[in-house]
Amino acid sequence: MKKLLTGLAIALLLMALTACLDLINTYTLTYDANGADSGTVPAPQVQTRGEYVEMAMNTGNLAKAGYEFGGWSESADGSDHLYTAGETYDIDQVFDLTLYAYWTHFYQVTFDANQATGGTVPDSSQVMSEALYELPLNSGGLIRDGYTFMGWNTKADGTDFTYAVGQSVNVTAAITYYASWGQHYESATIGTLICVPRGRFQRDSGAENISVISNPYRISRYEITRAQFLDVVGGDPSDTAASSGDSDPVQRTNLYHIITFCNKLSLREGLTPVYAVSGINFSTLAYASIPTADNTTWNSAVVNWAANGYRLPSEMEWMWAAMGATHGFGFSGLAYTSGYARAFAGSTGSNAIGDYVWYGENSTTTTHPVGGKLANELGLHDMSGNVYEYCWDRSSSDADNPGYTMTGWLHDYHGDTSTTNRVMRSGCFSSSVSSVTIAERGFPGAYSMLNVLGFRVARN
Repeated sequence: MKKLLTGLAIALLLMALTACLDLINTYTLTYDANGADSGTVPAPQVQTRGEYVEMAMNTGNLAKAGYEFGGWSESADGSDHLYTAGETYDIDQVFDLTLYAYWTHFYQVTFDANQATGGTVPDSSQVMSEALYELPLNSGGLIRDGYTFMGWNTKADGTDFTYAVGQSVNVTAAITYYASWGQHYESATIGTLICVPRGRFQRDSGAENISVISNPYRISRYEITRAQFLDVVGGDPSDTAASSGDSDPVQRTNLYHIITFCNKLSLREGLTPVYAVSGINFSTLAYASIPTADNTTWNSAVVNWAANGYRLPSEMEWMWAAMGATHGFGFSGLAYTSGYARAFAGSTGSNAIGDYVWYGENSTTTTHPVGGKLANELGLHDMSGNVYEYCWDRSSSDADNPGYTMTGWLHDYHGDTSTTNRVMRSGCFSSSVSSVTIAERGFPGAYSMLNVLGFRVARN
């Protein structure tokens, strides 16, 4: 009997409570400024239970220094139920509820020219906490004599990671990004090697065909001249009838001549040679001993890509430099998607090809002294015309064979390993307008000695 009375009492209590709640048909929303420096909160809202709630706008212009109003929250720290101002919500609420202004922290992102000798830094930005921020291009044309702008670094001395322009970073505090500079290399024998920033680019009309250059490198400002080749190797294979003098690019160099030049120059400057050929001592190798016909031993030369000596650029390194890398006309973000289609190195679509290129219409059928035409955006001359330039990559002239067609993403690609032909780029003094484009390719044999073919060198 006692248990029955207790149960009955509980049931009556619940019925009474339910009846009371039914009588409470409304509740009040009040708003809290939650640390605002200025402005006023919206007026309280009396809401009917079970009906949708339209959150108040920031009608009183609440503001807090260093923050942006982001809506309303059921907790002061913003951890519980965040609501957007002006949006409608289904809130199952019985009792009165206080909503707190939600503040999103903003951080100042600033830029430092870091010893630039010209140009201006990008404007500072206010960036939302934890938001991804895309680092700007070198829109103010920062320059520094003897250096290339490489991107942005969080330390002035460049000891932190260098971010590429267009790269997204997570901002968690106020920060200054310093211009990062890659120093050119000065050779007593061949002059300046320009520093090229790392980056990625679309190499042909296929949007999926992206090449990635993971590390900076240096490439010679000019094509190697006849005089330089003679000085280093002890001979000059050039066709003199196709040359105006010894300041012209050397030509008729096969791959074996180029390997010899690179290794001998590396040894002269105290650098580690990149190439090794079985049985060959490059310190004593004579010019007359360099093969001029197909040679299996030389075709099997081993490459030490980590060595600091001179070498040929890979085809992708050559193309990236020719289009101007991150400085190229039309570059607008993390990947350069239009450079492959440029009519010549340095082209803007409206400037005159004859100011930049020795080709069939202005060359009088000979090469010309290197550097006689305008440079591209990196300061590299004759990246189109004068002579074709050897690249290291193995390839094939047959579209059905490896190396001719490359698909998908390529990371630090150095060419196919199974074919014997090589790649040449850029067009030459006898080329038509359509054959001095950034995309122009040819496929000489490693032993080919052509009076339209020379080279320039690179270094890590």
